[in-house]
Order: sequence, then structure tokens, then C-alpha cells
Amino acid sequence: LDGGRMWNDTVIETFACAPGTHLSLTSFGLGRYPLDNLTQRFAAVKEVLGKIKYRSTQERVALTDAIAALVAQELPRDLMLTTTQLRALHAAGMEIGAHTVNHPILARTTPQEAEYEIVQSRRTLQELLDDPIATFAYPNGRPGVDYEKTHVAMVRDAGFASAVSTAWGAARRGMSPFQLARIAPWDTTPARFGLRIVRSYFGAAPELLDEGLR
Repeated sequence: LDGGRMWNDTVIETFACAPGTHLSLTSFGLGRYPLDNLTQRFAAVKEVLGKIKYRSTQERVALTDAIAALVAQELPRDLMLTTTQLRALHAAGMEIGAHTVNHPILARTTPQEAEYEIVQSRRTLQELLDDPIATFAYPNGRPGVDYEKTHVAMVRDAGFASAVSTAWGAARRGMSPFQLARIAPWDTTPARFGLRIVRSYFGAAPELLDEGLR
């Protein structure tokens, strides 16, 4: 909140602003990328993000800052919501959920770090909005890859009422409220989005972690 730029936005803005027809990241062990058109720039961003996202929070920030320095251009530092904007969304009826403090891959953190990220994200939002925060979203969200059942327990113990994964599919009767499946709304037309909803409803149930709670 209130200014700044997430590490992934640093990568996006770097490739958006990079001059010339290519950007070499070989000095970081990340390859060389053509930049002749927007499609190539999008593809480069996707590949680089995938190579960086599972590193530690500190390493991600240091590495992406070093990458940004290669283009020698000032990148935007006002990409995040302000506290005033957040409160306006909440006052307008939008539900605000927590998503950790620094967006780490929880499965790659220590138990102490994971608990801090989960608990503090809820606490901060509750203090800002003076309202309970009921919902949590696991960063990256793949069961067994990005979060484990210990993190599910942390979310439950932190006082959340529910949590969403990125397991693809529809929420079903008997599904744990702390590992809700969902679908992404990135379709370009309402018809495509409708088809995605139907497919998720009639598709196989998503594979979620056995929490040992039921």
C-alpha cells in the first residue's frame, strides 16, 4: 500500500520500458530475450517471472532491482493502492481479503516466516479498515506446491473464515472452506467466461490437500 512496486511489477515495467530489440539477462543466468514486439515482451515477462518467483523475498527484490538498473530508466513507484483508496473500496461494499505481507511462496518459507506473513497481513488490514478480515488467498495458490497443510492450519488459527487456492474448478459440497477452488476471469468475451464456468462446474473435482481435519 501507499506507493512502491512489487518485484513482479518491476519485471513487467522493465520489459515494457526496455529500449532496443533485445534484453540480455545472461549475467543473472536468466537468458536473452527478443523485444521486437509486444508479444515477445509479454512472453519474456512470463518466462522471467517463472524463473524468479520461487526465490526468497529478499533475493527476488535484489535481483529484480538489478534487472531494472539495466534499462537505466525511472520506473513508476505508485502502482499500489493508497490507504485512502483501500478504505474507499471497503466503504463502497467491496470485500477486502488478505494475501500475506510480502507475497512469498509459503512452502518456501520457514514456519515462523509463514505465520508472520499470514497473521500480520490480516492484522494490518483490520487496523486500517476497523473491520474483521474473513478471507485469505494463498500466494500463487497451488496445493502442495505453493502451500502445505501446515499453512492451511495457520490460516484457520489466524481467525480467517475461508481461504482460496488456485486449484482450478468449482467449489463443491464438502470442500474445505480453507482451500476453495476457483477459476480466473481472464477471458476476452462474456461467452468465453461463461464456457469456463460451465467447464469448471462439470469437470473433475480439483485435487486439494488432505487437512486431516474432517
